[in-house]
Amino acid sequence: LPHEVEWEMAARGTDERCYAFPEILDDIGRNALRAAGPRSVGNNPHDKSPFGVLDMTGNVGELTMTVYDPLLLHKLHQRQKEGAFKGWDPRDPFMIEGLLAPLPSDPRKSCTVAVRGGAWAEREVFCQVSVRRQQEYSTPDLKVGFRLLLVRKDPL
Repeated sequence: LPHEVEWEMAARGTDERCYAFPEILDDIGRNALRAAGPRSVGNNPHDKSPFGVLDMTGNVGELTMTVYDPLLLHKLHQRQKEGAFKGWDPRDPFMIEGLLAPLPSDPRKSCTVAVRGGAWAEREVFCQVSVRRQQEYSTPDLKVGFRLLLVRKDPL
């Protein structure tokens, strides 16, 4: 699973868009957000992030590898004010390593994780890439799924 900041960067790109697909919510965008249920990945080719990642908006919310912390963004801004990043992008997951609590190593233990990318049954505003919510990762929910992250060993 990606960390929460990795998920947001993949969905938002570098142009700070609100939805993974282009900003203008035309009929295509609205239809992507108003499905009758979860869709197969790639079912709507218009729902593509700037990096070409499909279905990051309005299909299912996606579990992340980040333990939910309602104060995470406040802590990031505070560290940035203190000069901790000095030119680094604060969304870089390696720069906030000390702020992220690790998931439990025992899979039988549950914890509350951050869920990103609103689901098919939610209003458009809750499908914006900046929206965060929490969920116990062991709780089944038809509106929540997951995305695997492939880490390349060699640079592009």
